[in-house]
Formats: sequence, C-alpha cells, structure tokens
Amino acid sequence: MTPLLSLYKQWCGEAPLSVETLPKAGSNRQYVRMFRADGSSVIGVMGPSVHENHCFVYLASHFYAQGLPMPRIYAFSDEEDCYIQEDLGHTSLYDALAPARNRNYEYGEKEKELLTRTIRRLAHIQVTGAEGLHFDRCLEPIEFDVRAAMFDLNYFKYCFLKTTDLPFDEGKLEDDFQRFAADLVGNTAEEHFFLYRDFQARNVMLDPMGEPHFIDFQGGMKG
Repeated sequence: MTPLLSLYKQWCGEAPLSVETLPKAGSNRQYVRMFRADGSSVIGVMGPSVHENHCFVYLASHFYAQGLPMPRIYAFSDEEDCYIQEDLGHTSLYDALAPARNRNYEYGEKEKELLTRTIRRLAHIQVTGAEGLHFDRCLEPIEFDVRAAMFDLNYFKYCFLKTTDLPFDEGKLEDDFQRFAADLVGNTAEEHFFLYRDFQARNVMLDPMGEPHFIDFQGGMKG
C-alpha cells in the first residue's frame, strides 16, 4: 500500500483523506478508493505483474485518447507496480440487472435499452479502439489464433462440459473444435480489430447518468 500512497501524494500533492479497500473480484490486483477532502475519489491499483500493469495503462490511455468510455489514467509509478485511474462509480451493469435476475430474467424496457447501448459500445471499442493500436504491447498471445481458440474451447470442455453428466464423443468433439477454431480465426492476419477478452457485466460500470464505461480489458488482443 505504501507505494500507492506515495504515488498518490506525488500526483495530488497531499495524502488522501481516507482510503477504502475494494474487493479483488477474482484477480490478484489490489484495488482501493482514495478520497479527497472535497469528496471526490480516484481508484488506486497495485498489481504484481509489471507487464500486465503496463499493458492496462497503455490500452486505457490509448482508448481514452480515442474518445472511448474507458478510465483515464492519472499516474503510473516509475516501478510500474501501481497506478491511479479515474473512479467510474459504484454501480456495475451486473448490479443494475439484479432486478431482472430476481424476476427470473424477465428484462424490462429500461434494462433492454441499457443492454443494447452496452453491446453497441462493444462494437465501437473493437473497431475504433484498434485504430493506431500497437498490438505488440498487448499481453501474450497478442493475436487470436487457432491456438488461442483451442485454449478457450478446451476450457469449456474441462471446466464446464466434463462437470456434467452429459455423454459425448471426445474424438468428434475435438473434430468440431478444430473446425470451429478455423472458422473463428478466419483471416485475422489481415484484420485489425481489438478483441475484448473479458467483456462481461461485472466489467461494465455505469456513471451517474447511466452511461456504460468499461474496465478489465488488458487481456484483449488482435482478432
């Protein structure tokens, strides 16, 4: 925590008024919300992987410069072990859809409109976000190739399918996976789109106006 507090003081000129520890949400990064005297706040992040930190800061800065709804980066430590980013609020898309889940996934018009706006933003990120992006600064693998596709498909087989009692032919399934992977990859060598790898409701934050913003995209690649 000390490096993050030092970075905050270097950026802001004073120590934060208070610090709130946030849930890790399945990652090994540590998140805190740091408050100023005027009540405003920013998010501080400490990550053990310098490469991952550098990738996130690069992508966030690039997307923000492209006018995309990603968090602004305010400060990045010289050691690249922590950074300070814009606070996008407390409400995720997952939180906003809780009433629909409680209604057995019966979505109202407001929820459908929110989902539609979010998905439209995804297409915008994939196309506009790729413009001028240096894919060699992404995490490995930097391109969605057959190997990456097979990794995802086998993850489905071992972590989902095999945990059920459903009978299946592994040989035929592997044949289907190979064909599916080839179809998924297509001509990616000639395409330059950003493949958002972890686009899910918990990684979409809603601002006070209800507009979606996006986080946790450092696993993205060319695809």
